[in-house]
Amino acid sequence: MADTNYTKPFVRTALAALMAAFCIVPLHATIVKTRLAIILKSVTPVPVTARDAHARCDRTDGNLAVIASIQSIRNKLDVLRRAIDEPYPSDDAGAKAPGALEQKCIRLIGEIEALSARIDIAKKALDLETRYKAKHEKIRTDYETAIKSCPTSRQDTGSLASPDTTGKPDKGCARLKKSAAADRHIEAATRRLGELRNILSAYTAQLKPLVIRADALLEQAKYGDLMDIQRRARFMTLQSTVLRQIIAVQETTMRSITDAARWVEEKRNITAPAVVTAAPSAAK
Repeated sequence: MADTNYTKPFVRTALAALMAAFCIVPLHATIVKTRLAIILKSVTPVPVTARDAHARCDRTDGNLAVIASIQSIRNKLDVLRRAIDEPYPSDDAGAKAPGALEQKCIRLIGEIEALSARIDIAKKALDLETRYKAKHEKIRTDYETAIKSCPTSRQDTGSLASPDTTGKPDKGCARLKKSAAADRHIEAATRRLGELRNILSAYTAQLKPLVIRADALLEQAKYGDLMDIQRRARFMTLQSTVLRQIIAVQETTMRSITDAARWVEEKRNITAPAVVTAAPSAAK
C-alpha cells in the first residue's frame, strides 16, 4: 500500500511538533487529546486601532499579510482540523442507542451549532464590510470633490509663450487633500475594528462555557479510548464542531487585520518622500 503523508516520518515529526505547541497527545487518526479551552484562549484578538493592525502585518511579495506568529496559530488550527476531520470508518450495521454520556455529547453539539447560527459571525463580518465599504466610497467621493478646489498646476513649456495649463491640481495641495482623506479612511477602519471586536467578544463569551463543557465531556469519555468506532466518532464530532467555531474566529480576525492595515499603508505611501533616481553619468 502506498505510504500516505501522515505515515511519512518527517510529516509525523512536524505534526507532533505542532500538536505539542497546544499540549496535544495524538490518540487516533481522527481523535486528539487536547484542552479546547486552551486553543480558544490562543486565538488572536482583534486590534484596537488600524495602526495596531498595521503593526501586526508584514509585506510579503508586495502584499500585506499577518505576521508569522499570527499565521502560525492558523497553521496549528489547520493541523488539528485535518487530524480530527480525517475520514472515520462507519459502523452503521452495528448502530447502538447512545448512552447517557453520548446523549450529553449530542445535545452539546446542538447547542454549539445553535449558537453559531444565532450569532453568525461570518454574516455579521460581511455586513460590517458592506457597510464600511460604503463609508470608504463616500470618503473617496469627498476627496475627488475636495481636490477640485486646489489651484491648477502650471508647467513651463520652455518656449517664449505663456506657461501651459495642464488642468491637473497642484501636487502639494492634492497631496494634503489625499492625506486628509487617508486619515478619515484610517478612522473608519478603526471604528470597524471596534464593532467587530464587540461581535467576536460577545460570541466567544458565549462559546467559552460550551467549550469548557466539551472538555469535561471528552475527559469523562477518556477521549473515546474504551469506546467502539461509532461512539468514539460522536466525540470526534464534538471536537470538530468546537474547532470549526475557533477557526472561524481566527480567520475573521486575520481578515480584519489586513483589511485595516492597508489604509495605514496607503497613508504611508502618500506621506513617504519621493525617491529620486539619479540619471546615469555619461560614459567617458
